[in-house]
Amino acid sequence: MVIRYSRLFPQSLNDQPLVLPTIHSKLRHDLNHYFKLQNIRILPTAETQDTSLQILFAKKGIGLVPLSEASSEDLMSDGLLQRIGTLSGVHEEMWLVSAQRKLENPIAAKLIKFFTLY
Repeated sequence: MVIRYSRLFPQSLNDQPLVLPTIHSKLRHDLNHYFKLQNIRILPTAETQDTSLQILFAKKGIGLVPLSEASSEDLMSDGLLQRIGTLSGVHEEMWLVSAQRKLENPIAAKLIKFFTLY
């Protein structure tokens, strides 16, 4: 599926298929609110909380997928996905909680260091 978006974003999302997070998530609530305020009608084609599954659906052309910048940067640099716009005012919250450990986990240490940059 090739969809071209330009100056008309976000109104160009009207009647486009979207792969969305499930109705129980805060992100889905925020997306629904945004679309309602912008008077945008969407066509939900799939609902899942699994971001990997959302990305797979987008790659297969099932629908557009709203992703955070952090989770989409690698995919865009690899050319697997293309950003078509940013929904201003819609933000995804990510929390990383860790306790002091006697033996440090090197992967957890890298994650904590990465997320403190944001």
